[in-house]
Amino acid sequence: MVLAVLIGGCVAAPTAQPSPTTTTVAINDGTKPEIVEVLQRRQAALTFKDLHGFQATVDLTRPAFRRCEQETFDAAARQGFVAPAINVVKVEPYGDSYVRAYVQDGSSGVERLYFRRDSDHWVLTEPKIDELGGERSRVVEGVRVDYWGIDEDVVGFVGHEAAATREFLTPYANSTIRDPYSVKLIPTRETAGIVACQFVAFANSRDEHAPFIGMWQLWLSPSLDSVSDYEELVLRHEGLHYLQDQFSHSITIRLDWWLIEGWPDFIAKSRDRYAIVAAVCASSLPTLKRIIDGVPTEPDTPPELTGNYYALANSMVEYVYATYGPQSYWNLVALYKDNVDYRVNYPKIFKVEPDAFYQGWLAFAKKRYC
Repeated sequence: MVLAVLIGGCVAAPTAQPSPTTTTVAINDGTKPEIVEVLQRRQAALTFKDLHGFQATVDLTRPAFRRCEQETFDAAARQGFVAPAINVVKVEPYGDSYVRAYVQDGSSGVERLYFRRDSDHWVLTEPKIDELGGERSRVVEGVRVDYWGIDEDVVGFVGHEAAATREFLTPYANSTIRDPYSVKLIPTRETAGIVACQFVAFANSRDEHAPFIGMWQLWLSPSLDSVSDYEELVLRHEGLHYLQDQFSHSITIRLDWWLIEGWPDFIAKSRDRYAIVAAVCASSLPTLKRIIDGVPTEPDTPPELTGNYYALANSMVEYVYATYGPQSYWNLVALYKDNVDYRVNYPKIFKVEPDAFYQGWLAFAKKRYC
C-alpha cells in the first residue's frame, strides 16, 4: 500500500554515532520490563517532540532503519502523537545479539521488533543482512514463499493465508487467471532498499509470468500462530492489484491513480470508515486531476498525506459501484488499453463530462461520510 521525509526533514539531523558495541544477550525475568521501558521512553519522546530522547532509543548505525525512524519522528512532530498502551506479548532471543519482542501495534496486530544492547542500554534496531539467515524458499499449500531465515517460523501460516487469499480473489476476477502469484517476505528496511517507509506491501507483475506479492511488514494475530486480520486485508489488497494485471498485463501503467488504488482498497475494505471520513470531510480536497495523478511526489510532501489519497480513491470507486455498477469499473479500465485520456474515457462509461463526475462523487461522498 498501504501505502513518501529525509533524515532531519524538519528537525536537526542525528548526531554522529560511535561504532556499535553489541553485547551477547540472555533473556531473563528483567528483559521484558526493560523492553517496555525503552518503548515508553520512545513514546514520551514522540509526544514531547524530543529528538535527542527519541534518538537514544533507536539504533542510528543502521542507515535504512534510521531513515524510517526519523520519518516517524517527523510525522509525530507535525501531527502530534497520542501514546497507545504498550503491550509486549513475548520476548525471545534472536541469534546471539538480539531480543525479538512481540509488541501489539494497535488494531494492526502484533509486530516483531528487534532490540540489541548498545553498551549499557537497549536500542530498537534491525539485524544486518549477514544476520538474517540467508535467502530461502518453500512451497506452502501450492504457494511459493520466498523469505530470509529470520522468518522461518512464520512461513507456514503466511503461505496458508496467501493460499486463502487466492480463494478470496476468484469471484472478483474479470478475466482468466493466467499465472499464480508467489509471496516474498522482506524482513528489514535494509533488504527493502529505497522504498517509502509507510508502505507495507506491494504487488509486482513486471515479469508477466512470475507475479509476486512482496511484504515489507508483517502483523500477527494475538495467538502468534497466524497473520492478523489487518494483514489479511493487506494480502487481499495486493492480490486485487494482481487481478488488475491478470486482466491486462501492465494496465496499471496506463490507468488513473484512483482507478489503480481505489478498487483494491474498496473491495478489500482495507481503509476503515474513520480514515475515509477524515479524508472526505476535510476543509479542502484535491482536484480531480490531482487525484488522477496520485499522491504528490515533491520532496516536502508529508508521508501521512498518502493515506488520505487512498481513502479518497476508495470512496470514488464506491461511488462508481453505487451509481454505475461494478462492471462499469472494468469497462472503464478496458478503455485505457487504447486511450489514456480520461476526458475521452469518462463520458463513454459515466455519460457525463469529468467535472460532472467529480461533482457527483463529491456530493455522494459528503452525504455518506460527513
